Amino acid sequence: MDIILFESHQYDSRALNLYRTLGDVYLISDLEKKPILKRKVFGVAGIIVIRNHIRADKSFVGQFPKLKIIACPTTGLNHIDLSYASERRIRVISLRGETVFLNKITSTAEHAFALILSLARHIPWAFDSVKGGCWLREGYIGNELNRKTLGIVGLGRLGKMVARYALAFGMRVVAFDPFVSMTIMKKIGTKKISRDALFGISDTVSLHLPLNENTAQSIGGREFSLMKKTAFLINTSRGEVIVRGDLYSALKSKTIGGAAIDVMDDEDSSGVHLKTDPLYLYAREHKNLIITPHIGGMSVESMAATEEFIAKKVVKLLK
Repeated sequence: MDIILFESHQYDSRALNLYRTLGDVYLISDLEKKPILKRKVFGVAGIIVIRNHIRADKSFVGQFPKLKIIACPTTGLNHIDLSYASERRIRVISLRGETVFLNKITSTAEHAFALILSLARHIPWAFDSVKGGCWLREGYIGNELNRKTLGIVGLGRLGKMVARYALAFGMRVVAFDPFVSMTIMKKIGTKKISRDALFGISDTVSLHLPLNENTAQSIGGREFSLMKKTAFLINTSRGEVIVRGDLYSALKSKTIGGAAIDVMDDEDSSGVHLKTDPLYLYAREHKNLIITPHIGGMSVESMAATEEFIAKKVVKLLK
């Protein structure tokens, strides 16, 4: 069975060796250089391995008439047309539901906290200033996290990790999650409060929500209006949990103090989505919005671990 890896980085050697027990393995970067071979392999490939930079819609998946498995070392699957995959009887193998394994993967939580620190201390803009030959200390006076309140919306695996980091920095942590009891929150040093109260009292709000029919477009103008004018919003979950345009409006009107996001609407690896998103244009002209290109899970350690784990799942399914 032919296998295609849609990855641009050096893939984990252990994962590669596992896939090679199933058949021939091709890197998309190699196939792009050989159009005749690419056409042939696309026609017979039984497995493709992708991450969320690939939009696996009907037109993309339709290129693989013999496809049996889409392997994806991520938890989010909104980049895959699951209905079409089901219609074609294509199995989607992912990290969704792999709680025991995922509890060891800290990359996205660490990135969320890095964004909190970067925003509070103006680190990106201070560095830009130094690169420009300046040494203006007074222009980048930041805020301490100690004794500030962090509000976490979604106290799942990542939310709990971020809560622990915040407590280590001396922050007060409050959370809203209808699926986590007050007892469990108390055990990790977090106070369970209502959603509105969280947005109202937090100095920083961090979103850790899965994207589904209940969370899509669930954070918008109403929630931003409840926040302090000095408060920050952090989003490392999915861009679509925020009402399109509402974060831009909140920043432009100075309803909130700033934001740092690792996710956007309609992400495309070419960057084409940036041209039509007002947040991108706003970030170029202002010093209270940080945007990173969905790199929360992109650490050497987490990518190697997740790639091997998914490869093992695929091999187990087929052998």
